[in-house]
Amino acid sequence: MPIKFKRPKRTPEELKKWKKQTKACDHNKVGYQALNKLALGMFARSKQDAENIRKLSDILYLQKKTIEDLKKFNVAMVDKYEDKYEEYEKANAELKEANTQLTLNVDELKTRLFGSFERRLKAFALRPDKKKDN
Repeated sequence: MPIKFKRPKRTPEELKKWKKQTKACDHNKVGYQALNKLALGMFARSKQDAENIRKLSDILYLQKKTIEDLKKFNVAMVDKYEDKYEEYEKANAELKEANTQLTLNVDELKTRLFGSFERRLKAFALRPDKKKDN
């Protein structure tokens, strides 16, 4: 339930003084000059608010455009580096295969060149008591 506010009673002298200050009409309401002044002030304020809103709108538009440009740039950079990454992965796989083949070729060459002699060298190097040989 809304609270009712009782207006204080004004004395005729207060009303007369108040009418003179505000240039009120005969019906004890605000005068036309005061309303006109208030309307002009509100109009000026609304013009200023419209200008501020326009400036803020321009700022937001520029920020949105910058964000969209950065997103496009980001997508382009990701695509570029994904392609490079794929190239490096392929090159790495090829080098791995070549390295494996080289290792197999070296092992095969050792076997052909040294044969059983390699096994004897290995056994000689891994003998249990090396100090007795000296």
